[in-house]
Amino acid sequence: VLKAGIPSLHMFNKLDFICSLGTRMQEVAIERVEKLTKPDIARLRERLEGCPHVRRVKLFGRRDIRDATVRDFSQYPHLEDVDFHRCLSLSDAAVQHLSRCTQLRSVGLGGCENLTDVAALHLSQCQRLQNVNFGSCMWLSNTAARYISSCDLLQKISFSGNNIITDLAAKHLSRCMQLQSVSFAACVNLTDASAYHISLCPCLEYIDFGGCDLLTDTAAQYLSRCTQLMTVFFTECDQMTDAAASYMSRCTNLQTIDFNSCEYMTDAAAKHLSRCAQLKRVMFAYCTNLTDSALEHLSRCTQLQFVDFIGCDKVTKTAAQYLPQCCRLRQRCWHMETCGDGDSKLGLLDTVLYTYSVSYTHLTLPTNR
Repeated sequence: VLKAGIPSLHMFNKLDFICSLGTRMQEVAIERVEKLTKPDIARLRERLEGCPHVRRVKLFGRRDIRDATVRDFSQYPHLEDVDFHRCLSLSDAAVQHLSRCTQLRSVGLGGCENLTDVAALHLSQCQRLQNVNFGSCMWLSNTAARYISSCDLLQKISFSGNNIITDLAAKHLSRCMQLQSVSFAACVNLTDASAYHISLCPCLEYIDFGGCDLLTDTAAQYLSRCTQLMTVFFTECDQMTDAAASYMSRCTNLQTIDFNSCEYMTDAAAKHLSRCAQLKRVMFAYCTNLTDSALEHLSRCTQLQFVDFIGCDKVTKTAAQYLPQCCRLRQRCWHMETCGDGDSKLGLLDTVLYTYSVSYTHLTLPTNR
């Protein structure tokens, strides 16, 4: 593995050394190098010609990586995993080069803002493709989802931060019978219909609708049919009510649920979720109607590891009385960061620290102590 975190000259000396040890190098990850010049890239191409077994290429946030460089990497016959996150100079031509990689399984193109639907068309030719990240690719439309849905083995897809796609994109993706993970975070045009379409994917385990503020309780009702669902994000879906939590409690495998900034949530939502035997992480940040009773309900979840009540001003230090029962069952502390006003959150945290001398690596003490 090449991990370059030093000036470019030293980087290539290091690469020369690795290549001199043999030709079995499988991963190239160039990180924290300020700039690669054209001569640098030419030298990189020359050195890597002796490493035909490269399977993974990761170049994060590199403005100096252009389509021609991707073309060189695409010549590796065993290439399976590429991540060009925020390589802003790449265009659809770069993805066309990647489409020639017959073993390609995972492609990260998040933040490559020049890409269009043509990029998805090229990737649709990669029939082994399982994972695609199109997050923040702002010019992609429903057509991109239609193209990529032809990949029968697709398991994970992200269109997060896209202001163009509509429910039609979800309808296209519903044809992917192997789909396990979908991120539509901040796709503001989506409605409950998207949840309906995605719920038709029988293997769905993860869905992120955070910031999709047109969604209502009906979206949760649709998703409650997903028997494999483990992780759901409804962050800032501010039309949702306690009914959404009631629907999600039907998912017997649910482990993580995020209702942050869903202002209509009350203690009843926590009561519904307390029926989820596998629940490990619950987020209710800035759900200002929640009180101490919410923590009392959640203390029945014996697998609970993390709860977030930041900005829930009605939760007081009195809620600490519910912590020992849960902590004993799990032999750990809830990782609560803040609850209530300054005095209350300090009292709650002090009670936790006094009650148990366990690892508090995730516990953040208030700065205004």
